[in-house]
Amino acid sequence: MLSLGSEGQGSSTTDDLCKLVDLLSSSDEFTPDKVANFRGRDRVFSHILKYMDPPLQHLPITDRCDLAISLATNAKHNSPKLFMMALDYDPVPLVTISHGGKRTLLQAAAGALGTLLRCKEVKPQLLYGSDSKTSQWIAGWKSIVINLVGRGADPNTINACPKARYAILRGAHSTPLLSLFTSYYYSYLNLLSESPWMDFDAVINTWATILCDAGVNLVDYGCREKLIWQNGNITKEWPITLRVRLIGFEYGPSPSDWKIWQNEPTDIFAGEFWRTMERGEVREELMPGTWID
Repeated sequence: MLSLGSEGQGSSTTDDLCKLVDLLSSSDEFTPDKVANFRGRDRVFSHILKYMDPPLQHLPITDRCDLAISLATNAKHNSPKLFMMALDYDPVPLVTISHGGKRTLLQAAAGALGTLLRCKEVKPQLLYGSDSKTSQWIAGWKSIVINLVGRGADPNTINACPKARYAILRGAHSTPLLSLFTSYYYSYLNLLSESPWMDFDAVINTWATILCDAGVNLVDYGCREKLIWQNGNITKEWPITLRVRLIGFEYGPSPSDWKIWQNEPTDIFAGEFWRTMERGEVREELMPGTWID
């Protein structure tokens, strides 16, 4: 993996990293597949693009899309500017193209946003040195989502994620909203020691606000998304460490109308308990395996 420094460090170190890039330029270190694993600073990435073979402008549209999506999966290390650089600052031709059922640009941007929203809840200074850096990156991804939706990206599209960061999610189908929740949840696990709480309502309110700013009719969007959640073959449960299952959500014309419903998967057994209570048979029923005199 090309991990060349993190954001927030001095320009002298960045200059040194650019010199290192110059030294490596004669090798095959900067193929698109390797550049896709980059984690680091904007200026270093821009310098690497000068040596990438083939050049960015010569890559097929789908390859540029793959590069941007890969960079977005490292949202804690790569700024949203890298995403736009990979697209040569022009996402328009890539917004609505058929991409073989793979993850879309909008899903990638939503996922990056979910990661950073969780980071901001905890200790953003641990990642970027300051809260302002986290806020800037969140604002950058919000702007990208608004741009993509405004250019025609469908916020209700369903796609798989064959190269997801976590193996259990590879091939799982999701919408951009579910990509947002998924990244938020897995970032929650990574930062669990810092805070045990998740605020899914705040996440869905943020998403609804972004779509509203993009000119999306929230009632129409919410209706379509709800049908997908009810009928689609999508992933709404994450069975790792602390299991979470999303049941559904409420929606309306205002972002404040949006609420998420979730539970722990074993909550389904609560119904059996309450039915027993209602029958008044608590004292009459015995635990399976009880020895009867």
